[in-house]
Amino acid sequence: IADTLVYMLQQEGFDVEVFERGLPVLDKARQQVPDVMILDVGLPDISGFELCRQLLAL
Repeated sequence: IADTLVYMLQQEGFDVEVFERGLPVLDKARQQVPDVMILDVGLPDISGFELCRQLLAL
């Protein structure tokens, strides 16, 4: 599903970054706030729900 989403968004002209883990997302979001984020709730290092909480706290 992720590959299809990436392809479709890129075809529409969006810049897309894919992360396999959640903690690097926090580091990136501290440097550059994304316009849109699609998260998996079952990430290997942090749940998507916890990641959302931490992102909202930035």
